[in-house]
Amino acid sequence: MTAMHRELVEVKRELVQFTALRNNLITRLDDAVARTQEAMSATGARAGSGPDPLVEARRDRDMGVVKSMLAEILESLGKR
Repeated sequence: MTAMHRELVEVKRELVQFTALRNNLITRLDDAVARTQEAMSATGARAGSGPDPLVEARRDRDMGVVKSMLAEILESLGKR
C-alpha cells in the first residue's frame, strides 16, 4: 500500500510539472501571436480575404488544450 501511495504521489508530481510546462508554452505562444500582430499592424500589413491565420492558429491551439484536458479528465475517471 505504501509503495502504491508513493507511486501515486510521483505521478501527481509529474502531472504538475507537465501542466506547468504546457501553461508556459501557451503563454509563450500568446506572446508570439501578440508580437506578430503588433508587427503586422506597424507595417500596415493586411491579411487578404478569408480567415486570419493568427486567429486560426490560436483557435487550433486552444482546441488542442481543451482536448488534452478532456482526455486527462476521462483518463482520471476511468481509473476510479
